[in-house]
Amino acid sequence: MNGRRCVASHLSDAPVAADNLYVVAIGKAACSMALGADDAFGIAGHQGKALLLIGRDDCAAPLNSFASVQTLISSHPLPDQRSLAAGDALVHFLEQAPATAEFVFLLSGGASALVEVLADGVILSDLQRANHWLLGSGLPIQTINQVRRCLSKIKGGKLLANLRGRVCRVLLISDVMGDDPGMIGSGLLTPPSDARVDLTAVPEWLQSLCAANTDAPNGLVETSIIARNGDAVEAIVAYATKQGFTVTVAPEMLGGDVETAAGHIAGVVLNADPGLYLWGGETTVQLPDTPGRGGRNQHLGLLLAQHMKGRAGITLMCVGTDGSDGNSDDTGTIVDGGTVARGHAHGGNVDNAIRRFDSGGFLALSGDLVNTGPTGTNVMDLVMVVVEHVDA
Repeated sequence: MNGRRCVASHLSDAPVAADNLYVVAIGKAACSMALGADDAFGIAGHQGKALLLIGRDDCAAPLNSFASVQTLISSHPLPDQRSLAAGDALVHFLEQAPATAEFVFLLSGGASALVEVLADGVILSDLQRANHWLLGSGLPIQTINQVRRCLSKIKGGKLLANLRGRVCRVLLISDVMGDDPGMIGSGLLTPPSDARVDLTAVPEWLQSLCAANTDAPNGLVETSIIARNGDAVEAIVAYATKQGFTVTVAPEMLGGDVETAAGHIAGVVLNADPGLYLWGGETTVQLPDTPGRGGRNQHLGLLLAQHMKGRAGITLMCVGTDGSDGNSDDTGTIVDGGTVARGHAHGGNVDNAIRRFDSGGFLALSGDLVNTGPTGTNVMDLVMVVVEHVDA
């Protein structure tokens, strides 16, 4: 799933022959994807080739010393002034490229916050208020992206206008169910398959901001999904099977309300036969105005820890494949039947933590957080449950 390997492999199978090659990498996996493009194209230090990288960390240090490479560190999960500066840099990068330029875009989840050009009449505080509300709304990504498109001059395929008909290929690491290119990073170069905007679930102040939404221009780009959640699931199945596990993959992807998902998973594993049980996908959460530490994976894990309280022989991991979860730097959590007791022994209160969405705070007390740092990919979340045989 590593962005560097996926990009390099894909481009070696379908190379681009262009003297004027312009590469744009945006998203949580931008750094690793950019390194893969350099492996394939030799961008760094090559006259006539250029790279613009917009990410949330500076893991592409080997490229930064070259004049042909521009790296911008932006903001995630909430956009800020750096996101607008990145949007300006993106537009300039496209506009100053020659008419003969060919573009390769490397996009992954997180691009929605990392880069933005605001629609007319929208200011940064509007965007931040909207994103803060959307992230805690519990709405599906389809509705969230409808709103994001309304507030933007580049999302929902609108960036096509800046290509002015020049050749473009798009490689995507998918962090959405169904792998719809129009949903990944809010579809910078992919107009929505359904342009209708249903705003009945959003407040009036946000509806008014969306009143001036414009349609995307026409454009033709070659789009490829190079990594998805299903690939991660398949890799886990292959590895676990070699280790001797009996593996059961959920027939449907993990999704919907996090509490409902926790109840479903608990219903499967609490009385299951020994083996590894695996889910891939992404839940939704409805956050209070001032949530505590953590994200949907830590919250899901703590909910399941309550279901498993006092039970031996069940160990569960909930993680984000990008290496982060919500407002924390933690990847997720590994919990078991002793998690709640350990947290209480160190002064925590599991009911308060769940109510305040401070799962990360409780799991820090119980010693059950996982922290990997950036992984170089972003293919949604994974839940893995190991059920062992326990003698009666």
